[in-house]
Amino acid sequence: MLRFAASLSAVAGLLVAPSPGAPAQSVTMSFTRFYDNACRCYKARVSGQVSSGRAGEYVVVLRQYCGLSFGTSVAGATTRDGGFWETELPVVSRPDALVSETYRARWNGNLSAPVRFRGRLSVTGFRLQDGRQRVTVKTPDVNPVKLTGRAIVVQRQQGASWAKVASARLAAHPKVYYTFIANAPVQRRGRLRAVVPAASAAPCFVTSVSKPWTS
Repeated sequence: MLRFAASLSAVAGLLVAPSPGAPAQSVTMSFTRFYDNACRCYKARVSGQVSSGRAGEYVVVLRQYCGLSFGTSVAGATTRDGGFWETELPVVSRPDALVSETYRARWNGNLSAPVRFRGRLSVTGFRLQDGRQRVTVKTPDVNPVKLTGRAIVVQRQQGASWAKVASARLAAHPKVYYTFIANAPVQRRGRLRAVVPAASAAPCFVTSVSKPWTS
C-alpha cells in the first residue's frame, strides 16, 4: 500500500507557573501524517506523554487555524501507565492544501509545543486591457488573514530564470471575501508570474507563486 508520511515532533512548553517547590508539569506531542488508501484521505497518528506519569489522565488535541485566536478540540485520549497517550485523527489536511493550521496537546492546563503546517496562498495573474497586470491572491475561508497593503512582485521569464519587473501592494477585493488584488504596471509583453514573498505571506503562509501567464 502506498503511503506518504510526514512526521513532526513537539517538546512540551510550560504555560502554567508551578507553585514553589512543586514539580513542573508538561505534556509532549508527536504528530505523524499519513495517507490512507481505504478512505483516500490523510490521517494522523498523535501521541505523547504527561509529566505526572499517571494513568487515567485525559489529554485533548487542539487544532487552531492561523488567523484565529482560538483552537477547537479534534480528539481526546486517556493516558496509560507511565503517562503515555495516543490517538488517531481520522481526517487531516493534505500536505499540499491551501490551509495553515497548528496542532497542540492540552493536559491539566498545560499545552505542548505547537506542530505547525503552513500552506500556500492561491495566486493568479492576467493582463488587463490597459497593459497592467492584475494579480489576485485568495486566502482560505478558515484562515481569515488580512493582506491589505502587503507587497507582491511580478517577474518576467528570462531564459531559465525569472527577474523582477514590477511590484505593487494588495488591496481588499471590493466584492469577494478573503480575496485581495493588485495592479502592476508591466507594459512590455512576455511570460510573467506573480510572487507573494515570504515577508508578505508571513506568519501564516509560505512564499506563494502563481502559474505563469502570457502578457
